[in-house]
Amino acid sequence: MHPILRQLEFYVSDANLLKDEFTRNLMKEHSCQIPLEIFNSSYKKLQLHKQTLDQVIEICKASKHLKINDNKCVVLNREPRNTPVTVIVKTTKNPFKFDNVISAFKKEGQWELGFYEQEEADECFAKYNNTEKDAEKQSDNKPKTYVKGLILKVTNLPTDTRRGDFTKIFEEFGEVKFVDFYDGNEFACVRFKESSPEATILAVNKFQQTSLQINNQEVVVTLVEGDEEKETWDKILNPKGGNGSKQNYKRNQKSGRKFK
Repeated sequence: MHPILRQLEFYVSDANLLKDEFTRNLMKEHSCQIPLEIFNSSYKKLQLHKQTLDQVIEICKASKHLKINDNKCVVLNREPRNTPVTVIVKTTKNPFKFDNVISAFKKEGQWELGFYEQEEADECFAKYNNTEKDAEKQSDNKPKTYVKGLILKVTNLPTDTRRGDFTKIFEEFGEVKFVDFYDGNEFACVRFKESSPEATILAVNKFQQTSLQINNQEVVVTLVEGDEEKETWDKILNPKGGNGSKQNYKRNQKSGRKFK
């Protein structure tokens, strides 16, 4: 980027206008269209380049953030910033209901509601102060569910098994979400993504017909189901309160690898 263009874009940037009162006043005075001649004559860093107005205009053509209009004024070439807007809402319905206002504006982003009387403000605050917190609490209390049939268990593993062995083997059947295994363990759990519900069946069918060997040792591949599946998912969805050995599960999680 040309140094003149970089300097001009900086002068009219939000970061500079917050502290540059001179440029801010120029923006107000000229309705955000400052004559380029003022920039050239008033800003020392621009004067150092000794460029004519026509040369600067040509340089500014490469900018995505500003342009020079027909009057040779610098104009911001961007979407206007969103600024707070005050809206007066009147209703013919009587009595006035807070629920109607909230229902009408809840999809419009962040907004503020003003009151003439303290009593009205207190009433609204008492009713809606904890609305978002209550919604979050209700969401947390909902029972967590899982998709059945996504987890395989691989047993009879040799001692030199590594996590990468499972990745290479099972990715041909579907997208692997997580491998729950740490070095030295006698078994591993391979969990597939929900987008690959058929992966476990394909893998089990294949390795029932053709034995699977890892590092020259035959291993057993089974589908995790029933109570074992429920207990496994309980540990996944509720690691702090799941059944079984929480310490071992955390160690497995720490060593496991996630696939996005």
